[in-house]
Amino acid sequence: MLVPVNVIATFEEEEQAWFDTNLAIHPKDTQSEKEYDAVSQVIVDLQTSGERDMDHLVKLSLAYTLDKIDGFEFIHRTNSKYYFQPNQTDDFEEKLKKDFGVASKTKRFEYAG
Repeated sequence: MLVPVNVIATFEEEEQAWFDTNLAIHPKDTQSEKEYDAVSQVIVDLQTSGERDMDHLVKLSLAYTLDKIDGFEFIHRTNSKYYFQPNQTDDFEEKLKKDFGVASKTKRFEYAG
C-alpha cells in the first residue's frame, strides 16, 4: 500500500529539505519492519537526489497523512522524528546510519542552556 508522507530533513549547515512522497508499506509486516522500511525509503530518496550532504544528516521528521492509523502504531514510537546526532540516537537510528552510511560526520547535540 502507498502511504503519503511529508518529510522534513534537517542537516548541519544546510537548509532543511521539505518534500512529499509516497512510501510503500506492506500491511503484513511487523511494526518494526514497517518503520524501518518507511525511514529507509526516505533516506534512499534523499541519497538518490544527491542534493544534500547525507554525512551531516541531523534529523528526519515524517508526517503521515492517513485517514486512520490502524496498523501504523510505529508512528508513536518516536512521533516519527529520528535524530542522528551521536548522543541522541537509539539502536534504530544506529542501524540506519550503518546500513545507509548516513550521518557519519554529524556532530553531537550540545545543549546551550
